[in-house]
Amino acid sequence: MAGYDRVVVSVPVVGPDGLYARGALIKGSSTSSALLYSSDGFEWTRLRDDDVTPLAYGGGVFLGRGDGIFSATPGASSRLVNISSMGGVEAQPMISGFVVSGGTGKNVLLRSTGPGLVNFGVTDALSALTPQLRNAGGQSVDDRSVDVLPPESAEPVSEAALRVGAFAQTTGDRATLLRLRPSPFSWLTFPAEGATGLALAEIYDADRAPGASTLSNLSTRATLTPVHSTLTIGFVIAGAQARTLMLRAVGPTLRNFGVARPAADPVLTLFRENGTVIAQNDDWGKAVEARQLRQFAPQRGAFPLDEDGKDAALAITLPPGSYTFQIRDRSGGGGDILGEIYDVP
Repeated sequence: MAGYDRVVVSVPVVGPDGLYARGALIKGSSTSSALLYSSDGFEWTRLRDDDVTPLAYGGGVFLGRGDGIFSATPGASSRLVNISSMGGVEAQPMISGFVVSGGTGKNVLLRSTGPGLVNFGVTDALSALTPQLRNAGGQSVDDRSVDVLPPESAEPVSEAALRVGAFAQTTGDRATLLRLRPSPFSWLTFPAEGATGLALAEIYDADRAPGASTLSNLSTRATLTPVHSTLTIGFVIAGAQARTLMLRAVGPTLRNFGVARPAADPVLTLFRENGTVIAQNDDWGKAVEARQLRQFAPQRGAFPLDEDGKDAALAITLPPGSYTFQIRDRSGGGGDILGEIYDVP
């Protein structure tokens, strides 16, 4: 670390002892900075260098003391690389929101699949659909919009889909590949007139290599009905390090934004790729991590949930891998629901 005045490992790393750690090195003539540690990732305690025992954590990160000063060597980072949402589409579109953060732009593959779901045994697939990308102002976005940067290559959509591991679509499904400027966007999957059924909306990080820009603050709004009673959202963490996420299933709080018929009592269940349940929440205010959820929301620009409401949420640190979470309405009445994923640095 010679020659550095300041080196920071800002992403909390969870060690085998269950403690969070991050480090800052300030090289000076008489003193050095110290290691920070925390039991919950929020309230940090600073230790002077003469109080620190060297710590070796997983994920390629070492935090400790060497040659009289701190050393901090971050390993490979991790990031969210895609989100997929499957739910019923009837009179209203399924709306998948996302934010391109940092850097100058990101290649994003956007897909809406209805007819092609039949190949996977879905008997109630949406027979016809029309997708649309919109910017933060609600305007439609295409390859001529100011929100879109020139493509880095002439790669066809089908080849990009193969590269990121997406299944082949069929006639009637839709996809587009765009390089987007940093900004919020919405990908809407509209049903054709009179059509109803299940649809799958997907947002892929299509960059060929990790860069400065990321996908963050991912969300899906859909309507739960007696026929289509579940919204399923999948996501993938790629890289070498665990990431802390805030997952939310918002129903009753949507009334604060003029939604007339939100789902009354959403339940959020998180699964591993193999179907094993990792965690579940019904009423977010009763969750053990409720304090963290209150702190995360303003940090990530999320609106507050009603304190005594029936919305559901989780704050959880997950290793790289594929996950899904399902949202159901415990009351059985259905209604509008918003599923959200917030990446918490």
